[in-house]
Order: sequence, then C-alpha cells, then structure tokens
Amino acid sequence: MEQGRGREWPEEGYRACLEGERRAYAWVVSAYGGRSEEEAWAAALEWYPYEPPGTRNRGLVFHDEAWHWAMLELKGRYYWADHPELLTPPAEYRALEFTTDFPFPVSFVPHWLVADDPAWRKHIGGPADGGAAD
Repeated sequence: MEQGRGREWPEEGYRACLEGERRAYAWVVSAYGGRSEEEAWAAALEWYPYEPPGTRNRGLVFHDEAWHWAMLELKGRYYWADHPELLTPPAEYRALEFTTDFPFPVSFVPHWLVADDPAWRKHIGGPADGGAAD
C-alpha cells in the first residue's frame, strides 16, 4: 500500500512505530525532564495518541523523532538555538531499542509539504492560513 500524505500503512507497522516513539518520548521526558516513569509515559500517551485507520494525516507526528517533540515540550520552541548541546540526541537515546522502520523516510518528509491542515501548520509554528509566519 502507498505510504505518506494521508495514505495508510499496515496496522501492525503503524502500531510498532507508535509504540517505539512513545517509549523514546517517555525516555527523554524522564531523563531530561526529571519526570517519573509514570508521568513520562502519560506524557508520551498524550503526545502520541492512537489514530485509527482513515484519520486525516495519520502518523504525521512521525515526521520528526521523539527527541525533537520531547525537547519542544521540555525546553520550548527553538530549544536547539537556546541549548545547542540538545540539537542532536545523545548516544543513550540512539541506543534505545525502538522501531525505526517507518513506512516513509522520516528525514525526507518535509512537514510543509504534507501539512495541509491549518491546525497542524499552527502547531509547527506557521500561520493557520498558510501565509508567512509571524
């Protein structure tokens, strides 16, 4: 089945990606945010909710890895500028065992190409109307 931009991939693959990203997000929130394992897992479940087949832009959150999303939560927008040491994940994060077998090349799915939903554009820091960012 064709992948990406609103198309579906096998449920097993989606669930594996979801579980892996949840585990990675929880690890970052615990290791860098000082949250308990329970709090970190709750944060991961909130950030990565299950999206049933047919959901518009299902899995779009996978276009960036859990490290990025967790750092945005913990350190704020432009964390990489304020904390350049956090630009790339440490070896401990890379050593985590989580699924990276995404149905599309994560680094080659630019969010501005697939984010046609105004709420998503606003979420990633752009204007909801698709114009120039403030």
